[in-house]
Amino acid sequence: MHSELYVLFVEAMQDEKEQQIKRHKRNYNSQKSSNDISGEEKYSWCTQDYLTMRDPNRHYLDSLYRDILQKKNIEVKTAIRCIRNGVVITTSTDSLFYKEATPLEPIAYRIDENNENNITLQAYVDIPVWTVLERIGWLWMVFFLFLSSWSVVADFILIS
Repeated sequence: MHSELYVLFVEAMQDEKEQQIKRHKRNYNSQKSSNDISGEEKYSWCTQDYLTMRDPNRHYLDSLYRDILQKKNIEVKTAIRCIRNGVVITTSTDSLFYKEATPLEPIAYRIDENNENNITLQAYVDIPVWTVLERIGWLWMVFFLFLSSWSVVADFILIS
């Protein structure tokens, strides 16, 4: 389930980029670059830098992510963490949420070799047990209930 949530987070990031950036112009010459980071990677960093300047708390991305999950009928609590210029930006005011939730794989954007200049986005998800059981399917739930009831019957027979 975590891998599915990660893919949907990437989808939300793509949606944010398409909705927030209408026009863009690129002029990159790799010959003039002081490092071997690709122009595409640098462009992605610039995009995230711009999006973070427009929405410093990344609430728009968080909202898009929640909308995608809701459309897919995935009931989870989410929050986004963005690290930019060494500053941690969070979409949840509940700091305890970040300790209890599961962090998905971070996505880092690089402009140069200095990791402090990276922009890192990471989704945190809190998946209720009920959601996991729904995703497993009713067949498995019935199977587990059957095993549980069989265990009770077996204990009763052994006691008798």
